[in-house]
Amino acid sequence: MIKKILVALLLLLPTALVVGARVGLEWVQQFDPNSPEVTGSRAWIEEIHQVRDAERRAEALEEIRAVLRDPEDVREAGAAMLAIVRTSSITYNRSGLRDLLEPYFRTDRDGLGAQALAALIAVGPEPDDLSHALAWCRLARQADPSAPLPVSASQLAALDDGHLRGAAAEFVIGELRGDDPYAIDRVVRGLWGVRASQELGAALVELLARCEAEGQERGWNDLAYNVLYYGLTTFAAKPPVVIDALLDELRDEHGMRSSRIVWALGYGVPPERESAVADVLVEHYDAGRVDDDVFALIGAYGEARHRAWLLEIAEHPRALTRVRALAERAVERYDARQEDQ
Repeated sequence: MIKKILVALLLLLPTALVVGARVGLEWVQQFDPNSPEVTGSRAWIEEIHQVRDAERRAEALEEIRAVLRDPEDVREAGAAMLAIVRTSSITYNRSGLRDLLEPYFRTDRDGLGAQALAALIAVGPEPDDLSHALAWCRLARQADPSAPLPVSASQLAALDDGHLRGAAAEFVIGELRGDDPYAIDRVVRGLWGVRASQELGAALVELLARCEAEGQERGWNDLAYNVLYYGLTTFAAKPPVVIDALLDELRDEHGMRSSRIVWALGYGVPPERESAVADVLVEHYDAGRVDDDVFALIGAYGEARHRAWLLEIAEHPRALTRVRALAERAVERYDARQEDQ
């Protein structure tokens, strides 16, 4: 129950904030808890988080600015950037931070370009950050076709208000069409929560089919799972091609991922696909699989024929009490939708 509440709260946030938070989490997790960057950032983080003494917070921020201007060593600058990322949810005066971070990002100063980008996303990206990040990725790929990229897919999305579209989507699609399942997996893991273009959605559906065709070949089976877990099911805005792929998966009576897909269909569904989703959810129930969310979503997406189907279950004398209650609530949800229209 707690997990469902947390997910629901996340879905209420703007996509850019969710993607940005994940960008910060991705970067923070790269550090050993006892690393100089982590230990060096703790005092600053505590001072920024506390709300009783504005002067202490201001002093911590000024120390961070001073370090970024002239760090004693690379790790001190990294600690300052980490503190900025770890306090991204706090409201405070971030003036001057962008000007100090930008040189690190633009020139990969002291090898801190990726860290500076994570901090810039926390401070607030500007339009030309995306083009620079893409140029950096292209140069890195030309230099070493097999090396991890300096910028993740989630960072590219965070630089465009949560969207992966246009040139950024084209670059990511090129990465998804590579030959190394482990390299592709690194890209896929950065797709959580993005607003995917139709082209990116189609490329991911194509990748899923390729994974399944490879069967048990090394790396491809795990990649197939991650394409669903990190990509198709998590898109904040799911293009029609993704909805159709998820519905095809749900129609598989032997699918072991049906609960995940039902969860995914709870958000990001374009209005023109809502009725089709309700149709398949009815099939899903008729196949003998009872999921509380199935009824709720049919009430949220269904039409008059779906209401009649729900009402028949709600009034069926042999239906389980719990199932009848779920159907009744779904009917109420449908009726509330009609009143709001």
